[in-house]
Amino acid sequence: KLKARVKKLEKLNKVKSCKLRRLKKVGTSQHVESSDDVENVIAASTPILAAKPKTLTITATPTVSTRRRKGVVIRDPEEELHTDTPA
Repeated sequence: KLKARVKKLEKLNKVKSCKLRRLKKVGTSQHVESSDDVENVIAASTPILAAKPKTLTITATPTVSTRRRKGVVIRDPEEELHTDTPA
């Protein structure tokens, strides 16, 4: 059983190495063909500044910081009803 597992793993490793060799060969041939395209992409990706970018001014507004307390808060719905909205 152990020998069968070893053979299986060795086969998988051989397949992986063959795939890597094939990818390596394909990658080098494509690299030679695509070297001219890289120069065009670099030239096309340079930014052209035609208009001034708009800047946003954000003013800090004073906020009331309320700390949220952890735990269970039990409230009486009748009390909240009377304090929040007059009935």
